[in-house]
Amino acid sequence: MTAGGKLRRWWRGRLSTRLTAVVLGLMATSTLVFTVERRHAERSQLEEQIQDVGTTLATTLALACPDVIAVEDVDYALLETYATELVRQRGVDVAFVVIAKANGKTLATHGTIPSGDDPGIRVFETPIVLRPSERQLGYCRVGVRVDRWHEHLAARWQRLATELLGGSLAVALLLFVLLRRMVGEPLQRLDADARRIGAGDLTRPIQWSSDDELGRLAATLDRMRSNLDRSHCELADQNSRLQELDQMKNQFLANISHEMRTPLAAILGNLELLTTPDADRGESLLALRRNTDALLCTVNQILDMSKLQGGQLHIERRPIRIRETLETVIAGLQPVAIDKGLEIRLHALPMPDWLVTDGLRLRQILRAVLENAVKFSEHGTIEVMAVIIDPAPGRLTVSIADHGPGIPREQQTELFTAFTTGDGSLTRRHGGVGLGLVTARALTRALGGELTLTSVPGSGTTVRIELPVTVAPQPETHADVDERAGNTVLVVDDAPDIRRLVQAILNKAGFSTCVAENGVAACMLEERQRQAGRPFDIVVMDIQMPVMDGCQAARRMREQGRNQPILALTAHATADDRTRCLAAGFDDYATKPIGRDQLVALVRQHLRTAAPVN
Repeated sequence: MTAGGKLRRWWRGRLSTRLTAVVLGLMATSTLVFTVERRHAERSQLEEQIQDVGTTLATTLALACPDVIAVEDVDYALLETYATELVRQRGVDVAFVVIAKANGKTLATHGTIPSGDDPGIRVFETPIVLRPSERQLGYCRVGVRVDRWHEHLAARWQRLATELLGGSLAVALLLFVLLRRMVGEPLQRLDADARRIGAGDLTRPIQWSSDDELGRLAATLDRMRSNLDRSHCELADQNSRLQELDQMKNQFLANISHEMRTPLAAILGNLELLTTPDADRGESLLALRRNTDALLCTVNQILDMSKLQGGQLHIERRPIRIRETLETVIAGLQPVAIDKGLEIRLHALPMPDWLVTDGLRLRQILRAVLENAVKFSEHGTIEVMAVIIDPAPGRLTVSIADHGPGIPREQQTELFTAFTTGDGSLTRRHGGVGLGLVTARALTRALGGELTLTSVPGSGTTVRIELPVTVAPQPETHADVDERAGNTVLVVDDAPDIRRLVQAILNKAGFSTCVAENGVAACMLEERQRQAGRPFDIVVMDIQMPVMDGCQAARRMREQGRNQPILALTAHATADDRTRCLAAGFDDYATKPIGRDQLVALVRQHLRTAAPVN
């Protein structure tokens, strides 16, 4: 490394080193300036003193000589005595004295006159004037030695320089100690604290007592440490939460894989059995129905939870038959309960026939809670109690009590955490993905109600559902369409299997059906039938189709003058899809897959409320 590089490295080192160098430089500079100025002043003062001494000697001698020089016979001895006595009395180092007449004749001398210029002798000359005539008789010349004066001044300055240097070093050392104590050490402490914080030690606060700039800097650094510590704790909590969520995700994926693969295995296996000649078709068909229902329930729970978390759940309040709704849900789970040796009993106190609420969501809530009761009960009876409290404004309360093993208190809150089950081990006795009660409570709250759970280990569990409802009058309907012959339904879907399935369900329910594979074909059929005076009583149409989709076809039909119902039957299941369908001209919206009874009931409902077609 070069000398310049070493110097730069040294200069970029500790701040205290740089401060010391700066202080020493300032002290050296100030001392040098003071010394030069002082030396110049004292040298000037010495020169003035020499000038005064020399001039005074020459003038004094000149004043004593006129009377002696003015006479004819000059007393030379007296002149020399004057000169010698003057030198003696003054105590000045005089090299020589010369007294001469105006014409240059030397009258008296003292000392040795140099033959040439001597830099160590300063010569002073004063005229000898006779008063009062002011006639110049001669002159007096005095040579004063100044080299000893200069030596004395140099020695004095050497002592003074030594004293100044020592004083400067003492002051510099004092300033260095003060700066190190007041600045260097605090900065080193701040540096150590900053390095400690940088190394990750955020728990120890920075202790500082002064209120100066360094104290404020330390306070700012401590606030930064505190903020970093808080952020670190928050990140640690978030990381812990993310790890928990990751574990929950892995458990959910394992559960969902089990809950979907198990019914799929049963469906595929029973389909293979149905292809064999000696298969028990009745048992295989029942197994297919049970497992498809289980698979559909799992998919619906996941989709509903996704809608709830995304804020896309659509609530549609319509008049429903409350007792019929309860009986339908119970009837759907009664076969599973019977297989386990259980009995589901409905106790419904007298209540109005029609209530206004979201019937679909209510059935989902009841089915989820009742499925849980059937799943965890091994024997006994499941009691379903329904009652209306205060008909106006109205509050429906449904309690479902089982005789299962009960739930420990520490696990009750976990049941309402998404994807969490009471037992996550491989040896658990009951399946499920941990969404049943979570979805039920979320749907209940979306309807403005509340779902609560009480359980005693060994004595069973009771789930209480409370929903706000209003009593609805008997809906007005037109003539019973089920008794009228020739009710026609146009089924529009690009999937042949879906067209065949919907057509078979509606034909078996007593409707006449016609099919189309896309929106263009549907509009052509509907236009031809309308011009012939026999428009379709209702259109059941898919949304996503080639050539022309369902929304475009519904708009076209409305533009052509169709006033009869158009129903959307689609696999798109978000709230935005429903809004888009209703805006396009559909009267109602149902999602695939849809049960036979639900489809027939939906078609009949809209045929009842629609004006008869002439």
